[in-house]
Amino acid sequence: MSYIVLARKWRPLTFDEMVGQEHIGRTLKNAVRRGRVAHAFLFTGSRGVGKTSAARILAKCMNCDHGPTPDPCNKCPSCDEITTSRSLDVYEIDGASNTSVDDIRELRENIKYMARPGKRKIYIIDEVHMLSKSAFNALLKTLEEPPEHVVFIFATTEPHKVPETIQSRCQRYDFKRIPRRKIQDRMREIALEEGLTISDQALTWIAKAADGSMRDGQSLLDQVISYCGQEIADEAVAEILGIAGHELFMRISGAVLSQDAATCIRALDEMYQSGYDLAQFYKDLVDHFRDLLMARLLPKAGDVLDLSDVHIEELTQQAHSASVEDLQRMVSILIEAEGDILRSSSPKVGIEVTLIRMARVSRLQPLAHLLGKIEALERRFSRPPDTPNSSPQGPSPSRDKKADRDGLDTVPAGPSSPGPVPGNAPSDHWGQFLEAVTREREPLGLMLENVISWELGQDTLKVFCPEGSFLYEKLKQREVTDFLSRIVKDYFGNEREFLPCPVKANEKPATSPDPLRAVPDNNQSDSEDTDQAAGPVREETMIPAVSEALEVFGGTITEVKRVEREGSL
Repeated sequence: MSYIVLARKWRPLTFDEMVGQEHIGRTLKNAVRRGRVAHAFLFTGSRGVGKTSAARILAKCMNCDHGPTPDPCNKCPSCDEITTSRSLDVYEIDGASNTSVDDIRELRENIKYMARPGKRKIYIIDEVHMLSKSAFNALLKTLEEPPEHVVFIFATTEPHKVPETIQSRCQRYDFKRIPRRKIQDRMREIALEEGLTISDQALTWIAKAADGSMRDGQSLLDQVISYCGQEIADEAVAEILGIAGHELFMRISGAVLSQDAATCIRALDEMYQSGYDLAQFYKDLVDHFRDLLMARLLPKAGDVLDLSDVHIEELTQQAHSASVEDLQRMVSILIEAEGDILRSSSPKVGIEVTLIRMARVSRLQPLAHLLGKIEALERRFSRPPDTPNSSPQGPSPSRDKKADRDGLDTVPAGPSSPGPVPGNAPSDHWGQFLEAVTREREPLGLMLENVISWELGQDTLKVFCPEGSFLYEKLKQREVTDFLSRIVKDYFGNEREFLPCPVKANEKPATSPDPLRAVPDNNQSDSEDTDQAAGPVREETMIPAVSEALEVFGGTITEVKRVEREGSL
């Protein structure tokens, strides 16, 4: 007997033997068991996923000598004839070579004749989307009301090309792509039955190259057997399929994540000298970094990755040396460069440049880490500040710089500084005062953020605003002044008047106009104030928000500019 390829030899004979299409098998078995078999079916899906096999199994279910039955015996003459394509009641028609309306007219003439007693005529039309428009139109009436003894089964890889008028007259079944792990398990069963010696790594490569098609996987295994015989080596499989090994991809990704561009280039050259296909290599490289991203992102990557447990463990270990953001950028870089590389006359150079770019790209801090820093900063400014209880001169000289950064700065002490603050009152800090205003009148609190500077005296709280601005005119209103004076009294503990002061354009206020500093005492000399305004910003004179922001983000102040802005509600 002539040799039968594995794809035909191991074609499933029952619905239970179909791999990856359990939902299809269960539905059709129940339809046969309950006598609810439709007169027309449309099987859709990619190549090699079992559409024609399911059509043959359904034909055997209907015409088995012990049927109709959901489990054909595959031993009776009817089942044997269908399996070997010799049945007179089952017609398999190639839609690509029978496209004309004359072919459909001939089919319509033949369906009038009865099948053998107790049997049905089954018409299986493969690649039905290849029929012409006139052929589809000629089939419509027959398909809608066929004789009771006729069942149509259409199979196609491109259902969008089948007219809606045809689809609406059929029960549609969508066949899924077969998961890589299930293809690998089926290949292992076939290898065991055929007496082959093959590793799990080689089976993984074959299943990956099959790309969801069981038939393609069986054909590749057939090709490998022809090349290697019964003893199949991993190197031979990699050579036949034109793919690089898992170790090479792990070495490249490890070098990229450690920013070692030289190792990337050496590994790529090693792959190139071995004769691997560059297009296939680049496709596998994209898949590898995608697998790394999934292993880093998902707690159970095995639910998404059709890989062995050992392989997933290695990916997870390496992926945790980088952040999710970095791995996402790597995949994006590869996808963006794919078109240019594959169309290039020198794809190797394009891959080298892409790997160098990936290895030299700056690393990003995880977003959660930055958000954590910002939240910590907010907590430091939102907690109640310490309140001095004994000294009217403000903070003690022993207070260090860290305390200033915690948001506890006060206006420098001097004759014009306030007296002792009551124990239940907050300290005289501008940011805390703005929060008190905002809690009662949020728009007004936001407006006060735009003042040029402020000065706390014994009887007044002065704020300096651009003359003629909306902000100054708003703060001059009696109702606003009375409200803010009340807040000043409640906040600082003494009776003080809130006093808006105008500042002409290009004119410095009497106190320090730098919004990044606290206002100096009335005791400070004009020369000292001028030095502070002209010189670099000293950290001890910054307001806490600026100082803390510099610490969190590692920044420095190179220049300070005053911008006059008009406030708005």
